[in-house]
Amino acid sequence: MYMSHPIADPNLAAELWSSLRALVASHAAMHTVASPQNPWTVLACDEFAITVASAHALLQWSAPAPSNTGTSKNSGTWKFIAADPASTENHRGTYFFTADGSVCFGNESETFEIEAAVERILSTLQKMERRA
Repeated sequence: MYMSHPIADPNLAAELWSSLRALVASHAAMHTVASPQNPWTVLACDEFAITVASAHALLQWSAPAPSNTGTSKNSGTWKFIAADPASTENHRGTYFFTADGSVCFGNESETFEIEAAVERILSTLQKMERRA
């Protein structure tokens, strides 16, 4: 974790997770309307994770572990699993919410507004569909 990005307190992180998963579900629905030949289906969505399936990959995005300290990185995870078992195109990473309400991926120094973070991850799902 970069010290310039303090961790969100547990209450803020829970609210940010709620917003993030709602945006992911909304983007999946919008994608399906815009591209009915390649629908995205939300398979699960709760306080712990959201799972979105396309014809060529599965996205699993989990909530960060709650922290009472605000000083250690309590990361959530995201990962893509290609539908083709022979594919080596499986991406994964970690993220955390910052005290200012943004998202930081892994050990990157840059942070993203929630909408931009969702678009960043979902763009990978779109790329995996195009390559399939």
